[in-house]
Amino acid sequence: MECAKCGRELKDEKSRQRGYGPVCWKKIQKAKEEQQHESTEDEIRFEKGRN
Repeated sequence: MECAKCGRELKDEKSRQRGYGPVCWKKIQKAKEEQQHESTEDEIRFEKGRN
């Protein structure tokens, strides 16, 4: 089985279950956190604009 992001072979069971190797998984999680943080900042700006 290969990583869905980079195509490298997945060697351990946890990676195979996720579909991503450990390095790609960390990158994906970091991107999700950054996106969530940006969404929260946008919501705060929107709320301030409504007041």
